[in-house]
Amino acid sequence: MIARDDEQMRHTVLLIAVALGCDGSAAAPRFTVATYNVHADMAGDRATLFALRTLGADMVFLQEATPEWERDVRRELGDVYPHISFHPCDDRFGGLAVLSRTPFDDGLLLHGEAGPFPAWLVTVETAIGRLQILNLHLFPPVRWRKRGWWRAYVDSQDVHLHEVQGFLPSVDPRAQALILGDLNEAADGKAVAWLTGRGFVATLEPTTPTWHYQTELGTIRLQLDHILYRGALSLVASRVVNAGNSDHWPVVATFSRGSGDVLPRD
Repeated sequence: MIARDDEQMRHTVLLIAVALGCDGSAAAPRFTVATYNVHADMAGDRATLFALRTLGADMVFLQEATPEWERDVRRELGDVYPHISFHPCDDRFGGLAVLSRTPFDDGLLLHGEAGPFPAWLVTVETAIGRLQILNLHLFPPVRWRKRGWWRAYVDSQDVHLHEVQGFLPSVDPRAQALILGDLNEAADGKAVAWLTGRGFVATLEPTTPTWHYQTELGTIRLQLDHILYRGALSLVASRVVNAGNSDHWPVVATFSRGSGDVLPRD
């Protein structure tokens, strides 16, 4: 009888393992976040609104979020994201927004000295624990286009570095943290390299483009948008969604609880 009970128990455990996945990962709590520069001049664009609706994210962080975008997002997407907050900017390309399925702490709007746009640090309780999330839109090289496009791109990285060096001290060094947004530089840029040198991990392969621009000679594609993470988080998946009509594409990343360490801040 004991042997038979043991056999039934093993059979039950096997069924549970199959249902969950062999490592139980299917039942593990997860958190999905997205970043998207929606383009200040495209408020109300139906394809972009549809992309926002269907990203499958728990929270979405926007750049170039104008008052016109706020009107359309609240009207069209309030059923998907009941918790919406916008911080427009006097410079209309500097507005930021958060769209969330759950409540979050509105946090701090940070004004730096190096670049024209603010950053926004929010705190949220998620299924994988408390997170601090810093939404960035760093200096756009297009504003130095008279230097020539390549020179503008290279020179702007010094500004980006000073921007993130000014914003990062507001992030709790003990916190699980995400830094995301339109950083206006590729994975080998100075600001991204500085962040990875301080324990942040990129979620995309370096060659994956997130921005596209049509020229007479063809389409330029670069990775300008990033999601980086730090702390006891494990990256489950990341992707770029070819959707919407902005010159940027949404970047989406899903995380579970991990065993990473939070590195001390210099």
